[in-house]
Amino acid sequence: MKKLVRKLAIFLIPFALALVFFFVFEPYDYFAVKGDAVYGSMPLSSMRQLKKERPANIILGDSRMANIDTDYVEQITGEQWQMMGFGGAQVGECVELFWYSAAHTDLEKVVFGVSFYTSSGTQGPGRIPVIEKRADSLWAFMTNANYWLESINTAKYKAVNMIAGALGRDDLIYYPEDPTSFDAEILPDERGVKYRRDLEDYCEILSGNMQKFSLEESTLASLVEIAEYCDANGIELIFVFPPMQECVFELVTEPLGIDGPIARYKDALKKHATVYDCEFRNEFTCCEDHFRDGFHLVGQDRKQFIDAVFLGGDSPMIIRYGR
Repeated sequence: MKKLVRKLAIFLIPFALALVFFFVFEPYDYFAVKGDAVYGSMPLSSMRQLKKERPANIILGDSRMANIDTDYVEQITGEQWQMMGFGGAQVGECVELFWYSAAHTDLEKVVFGVSFYTSSGTQGPGRIPVIEKRADSLWAFMTNANYWLESINTAKYKAVNMIAGALGRDDLIYYPEDPTSFDAEILPDERGVKYRRDLEDYCEILSGNMQKFSLEESTLASLVEIAEYCDANGIELIFVFPPMQECVFELVTEPLGIDGPIARYKDALKKHATVYDCEFRNEFTCCEDHFRDGFHLVGQDRKQFIDAVFLGGDSPMIIRYGR
């Protein structure tokens, strides 16, 4: 018997230590207790957080919405908000995340970011069913090799940071990217000819990806279905078209004839829900200083966008359409 116990201990102790290591350093905060989920861990970490906290209010969309600081939103609204958007999220994936959220919490408010760039072509659930399986199954999560590698990498940079801090080498400390930070500014001396060239290069990439743009009726139908569900269940729904820099109009949407489908997109949604339109030419979008690239706002200007969406009031960057 003792030999059996000893053999079991030889196997179980290293296994238990490996599991402790994994859950200490995995960057998804799977149990939503560490509070250290990184930006790139969404949407899996968001789905786990939603299941635990059951917030009444959610935000959906791609990186332009995912870059919203929910702590700041909670500060100015006094309400709990869960970010369900993530970088690169297609509209179909956001639709899937809406239904996931509706199944796991009692929704009261939904802010849903939409964009021509993430709406083109046939929209489906994309990556969400696979991520959902891992969010709902501890076994599926902890047996994924990529998550173990991410835990190892997290442990490595934390060890390096600890050693660098002990040696007084703050220049060697690694800080994970946090696009939600209002301090992520672009300094004025980084503007000028090079910035404009980079801006045009960014638009060239967007244009290349949108050569076969198509807004499918099924996409509009899936959003209308959500609007009807929200209306029937007393959920406040706002569709938001985030701002984009002037060059995107000039070099992408207008040359490719995308402006017509965008207008149809907005008109269709206005019939069924509140729409906040920031995707139009105005003094704000014409100024390059507000954008890191053609789509993404710099820190303080993102705060202005958040205020316009969540606080209301007059703002030159937004037009509100109510039902």
